[in-house]
Amino acid sequence: MIEKTNLLITLLISFAVILTMRIIFQHITAYTIKKGKILIQSAYTAVNKQKTIQPFHRVHYIARRLNPNQFCGLPITILFFLAAIIVALMVALLSALLLSDSLATLDQTVNSFFAPFRSPLLVKLFVEVTSLGTIAVMGLTVFVSSALLWSFNRRQALLPFWTTFMGAEITTWIIKYAVDRSRPSFLDGITELNPSFPSGHATAATAVVGFIGYIIARDLPNFKQRYEASFWSAVLIGAICFSRIFLSLHYLSDVVAGFLTGCFWLLIGCVIFEMKRAQQTRALA
Repeated sequence: MIEKTNLLITLLISFAVILTMRIIFQHITAYTIKKGKILIQSAYTAVNKQKTIQPFHRVHYIARRLNPNQFCGLPITILFFLAAIIVALMVALLSALLLSDSLATLDQTVNSFFAPFRSPLLVKLFVEVTSLGTIAVMGLTVFVSSALLWSFNRRQALLPFWTTFMGAEITTWIIKYAVDRSRPSFLDGITELNPSFPSGHATAATAVVGFIGYIIARDLPNFKQRYEASFWSAVLIGAICFSRIFLSLHYLSDVVAGFLTGCFWLLIGCVIFEMKRAQQTRALA
């Protein structure tokens, strides 16, 4: 009875924290977007003015890269830099894992930190959460979502969606067996057969849930609705990622690597999707 009461209190506190984060991040995101638009528009105006004075190729190129009104302008520039940052972080993570013991020490410390909290009820709860990120569930989600996209005449999203999913999965399994890292000590009754780095659950959840959230959010009519779709997608991804660490099925670095891999392929999927939409728009014009 006491254990169930503690579980209920933990869930209520967690839900309250999530709702608080939702409100805080909403205001931060809205403020950042507002100020960012002003800064970007100012930079774009300044470059365009310089372009009329000095019509050099370099200035024209910068103007195209900063154009906020076309996807092949500022949006794809931002996505390119984000992808480059993700690759750099992944390389740094792999280097730290293979060439140093400091990351392994950190992973062990984080894993040990959660040991006192692994009560039977919480373990059961997170077993259910982590089951959402299995390859079977994620694969079924992709199939069902693809059928819905087809039936709602959103077929331009199918190639990007499958590229995101398959690219993320193939990359994850190649890295898994190339690195061949052993998993943490399993809890009683919980086992996994494949290598630990990176987390396949984290990769699949980030890629699949992230792409579905993006497809839903991008066509919603206002910022608040888009934010809600994005935030709760992120909460689901975060819950699945955290479950892998809590259940001692992965180290922290495994989950971070899986998240980065999923994000990389999510960016690629978004780029393909937006370019296909742009082509479709030009064809109908």
